[in-house]
Amino acid sequence: MTSTPAGTAPIQPHPAATPLVIAATSGAAAELVGIVRSPREGQTHHAVVAIVGAGELLAELARRLDVPLAASFAELDPTTVPVGAQVAITAGDHGAHRDLLAAAQDRGLTPATLIHRDTTIGPWVRIGTGSVRAPGVRVTGNVDIGAHCQLHTGAIVSHDDVLGEFVTLSPASTLCGGVTVGARSTVFAGATVMPGVTIGTDVVVGAGALVNRDVADGTTVVGVPARPLPAAPGPAPGGAAAHRRGPARRGPARRGPAAVPLSRTRCPVPVRPTLSGSTRCPPRPRRSPRCGRAARRAPSRTRRAGRPRRAAADGPSCRRW
Repeated sequence: MTSTPAGTAPIQPHPAATPLVIAATSGAAAELVGIVRSPREGQTHHAVVAIVGAGELLAELARRLDVPLAASFAELDPTTVPVGAQVAITAGDHGAHRDLLAAAQDRGLTPATLIHRDTTIGPWVRIGTGSVRAPGVRVTGNVDIGAHCQLHTGAIVSHDDVLGEFVTLSPASTLCGGVTVGARSTVFAGATVMPGVTIGTDVVVGAGALVNRDVADGTTVVGVPARPLPAAPGPAPGGAAAHRRGPARRGPARRGPAAVPLSRTRCPVPVRPTLSGSTRCPPRPRRSPRCGRAARRAPSRTRRAGRPRRAAADGPSCRRW
């Protein structure tokens, strides 16, 4: 006797189930199947009749469900997808989500709203069409959720929150009370948005971030507390060479031999003649292991002790020092 892996056995659809087409760009379509099999009480029952997408994960899912896999909505068989069928879309990119939705509507499919039975929804909650609620999502009360939003496992949406269209909340993300999230924004896993914060449109909140202030449109914030990521450096106005040089330095010159005129420098150690008659500078002094200061500063300490200044005739001028 052969055994069937858990979760792969075919489930008899509800007698009044609505045909459903799942469109996905990744293996997240399996989560939609779990929501379809365990709908919230009072929600429409669905039966998956086809999958739209490409890849080995979607092909394996179609084989387990015994439904056809199509590369696009135009390839769907009219006998398999009858009139009045609905579509559920999951995509990591908001642009891909909108493209799939437009193609599905051209095919005559309407967006389906999927809510798992293990989802808590409080009073005065408005949910837009095409939204998906995974298991463990908690929505308290007086919340406005736009169309085509995706709330993944363990996401928390508190009182008086407002979510625009195509908003994605990753697993274990938290929106405190009075938060506004603009359209096409994504809050990644484990991130927390503090009460009263407004997040603009097309914003990305990094995983584990703590957002305690408003975020402008099109910004990516990360960290605790969340800070915007710096913009990528562009070409310098003066060309590639100017970009490599960088901006001109301002303020006093840096300390060191390069900042002192050569005419005012003199080697603190007499120059030793070589066999050829030329002179060369002694090796550069090493730093003391005790205090870390350079050994060439010793003459300044001896002058402070009251000893006479070394005569300039000790050696010719050395430009190395």
